Amino acid sequence: MNTTSNIYENKKTYLSLAGSGDPWSYLTKTRKDIINSLHDRIPLDEVANIFNMSLDDLLTEIKPLSDSSLVKKEGNEYLPTFLIVNLDETKLVYEHSKEMGKVLADHTISKWSEIDAVFEKLSISENSSLKDQAFMLVGSRILDIGLLGELVKDGNLLKVAPLRSSLTRPDAQYYFWMIEGELKHLGKYGQEEIDLPWSNWYYLNFGQSWLNGQRNEARDKTEKKCKDLVKLDRARDSLELAELLEIPLLNEEESKNWLKITEKISKSLLEVMKGKEESLKLLFQNLESSRYTNNSFGEFICWYTHLAYPWAIDFLIEETLINIPSEHYSELIIHRKEPDGLLTKL
Repeated sequence: MNTTSNIYENKKTYLSLAGSGDPWSYLTKTRKDIINSLHDRIPLDEVANIFNMSLDDLLTEIKPLSDSSLVKKEGNEYLPTFLIVNLDETKLVYEHSKEMGKVLADHTISKWSEIDAVFEKLSISENSSLKDQAFMLVGSRILDIGLLGELVKDGNLLKVAPLRSSLTRPDAQYYFWMIEGELKHLGKYGQEEIDLPWSNWYYLNFGQSWLNGQRNEARDKTEKKCKDLVKLDRARDSLELAELLEIPLLNEEESKNWLKITEKISKSLLEVMKGKEESLKLLFQNLESSRYTNNSFGEFICWYTHLAYPWAIDFLIEETLINIPSEHYSELIIHRKEPDGLLTKL
């Protein structure tokens, strides 16, 4: 009979993925808790006791995690292969990222006139201001996707995402992290995209997926509307789709020009982060995961950047340079020939 308290069942943990893969079907609540216990280096017989199961049953639960490259066997123990952060560590990193966010925001402000000069040449500038479009054009394209893409291309702080092959996705390659804390500790904002049926055209949706602990239904609905219009062939081309959705579009030439300014500013933001490399490495070395994983520094930087750039956006909102949309998301259709952000080709 189990006499050991399960200290994991009430932990509030969240998982996030960046890259290409789909491990979610393997991650039941019990398996997530088991991963946490393995992270704590608890012997397998004690783990089995905690979860009130036999050792054979525990190994049965671990096998799908091992098959999906989320757990590895080393000697007589199994260890997670990705970044895991406890509550105290989460709070420490979150506060540190706020300082980085302020530095990134200040640097972006110093480049604002350059950004505005390119914006004024876009057709959407005829009916709207940079302030109204900057949540997407600066927040998503530069501070989020642009910076992450430059981090990947540079390869110093953020190495290429590790291969995590599974039986269903032998090609899977992604960063993965599990944090204890609140939803905000995963990162406030994020981008979703839809590959449109016209060559090199994409629908982008950037903003908050969660508001006050609830799904942002308005954002979910507008993304679904785009998918439905595409599925039903309601639009003849990307321009007509933009008109049906009543959202901005950058034509092919405008998309190229915005990419140029994005890359220029993002490269300079990269240099800002690299200037803080020693501080970032020291912060990572204070995390338990750094003691047994081989590749989790990249995952740490990926997670950390997802915390830092929302702070930067919020500081720019405070400076009245960005108007946040009333429903906390923004949409755009762009033309792009190469993958974005973390999927950047090297």
